[in-house]
Amino acid sequence: MAEFIRYRVQDHTLTRIQDSIESFALQVQSEGIGGGRLIEDIEISNSGSTRIYHALERKYLGYILVSADVHATLKVVTTDNTAPEDYIPLVASAAITKASLWVF
Repeated sequence: MAEFIRYRVQDHTLTRIQDSIESFALQVQSEGIGGGRLIEDIEISNSGSTRIYHALERKYLGYILVSADVHATLKVVTTDNTAPEDYIPLVASAAITKASLWVF
């Protein structure tokens, strides 16, 4: 990821804006998509939610379906999303026998 470059200026408002941008950039670098985990060879059912344990030791921010052996979409089952710091409850639009997810 690109490094944040701070410009030294005399304008107090611009300095405060740069402070906010730098803080946000550091957060994105440490907790964003790069701070994730690849989970391979999982089975996701279309007949109810499947709990995918992510081991991030924090609440997940999102996920990306990296690969699947059939065409399908995944959806978080909000009613089963009771412990986002531990797992993601997903349901598939089709039966998937093998899939890989990037969880961040």
